[in-house]
Amino acid sequence: MSQYSKDNAQIFYITENQNTIILLHGFIKKTKKTPSKEIAITFKRYKDIID
Repeated sequence: MSQYSKDNAQIFYITENQNTIILLHGFIKKTKKTPSKEIAITFKRYKDIID
């Protein structure tokens, strides 16, 4: 019998078109509130893509 982790993964992504999904950032969520550090990483990567 397998035991699954109770951790929750959070993944931020954008869709460029119907066939493309761009994963910006993923992390294991340990609290209910998303840490601002993780949001900042996501926005930086998003900005890098659109520039």
